[in-house]
Amino acid sequence: MSDEKSEQKGDETQEEEDNGEEETTKEESSPSDSIDRANAAAARQEKANEKHETLLIRQEKIAVQNALGGKSDAGQVPEKPKEETAKEYKDRVMAGNLDEGT
Repeated sequence: MSDEKSEQKGDETQEEEDNGEEETTKEESSPSDSIDRANAAAARQEKANEKHETLLIRQEKIAVQNALGGKSDAGQVPEKPKEETAKEYKDRVMAGNLDEGT
């Protein structure tokens, strides 16, 4: 029985050593792998840039349509909030509603 345990321990240490060797080989990559990954990343970036450009053109067209169609904010005066009178303020404070005024 002790022989089996020692063999199992020996197998475990051998497996640990093998795992250590595999990790170092995974970390080491050839220059062609790096170049391939860089080329793939560049291709993805170019595709994303083309999509972004298309979306930007669409946004510009929508902005033009809004401006010409009267949907833009240009020329419109924003509404001013109603100013509270002293009496309204007093009534609000006396009622304990301090958060409702602003």
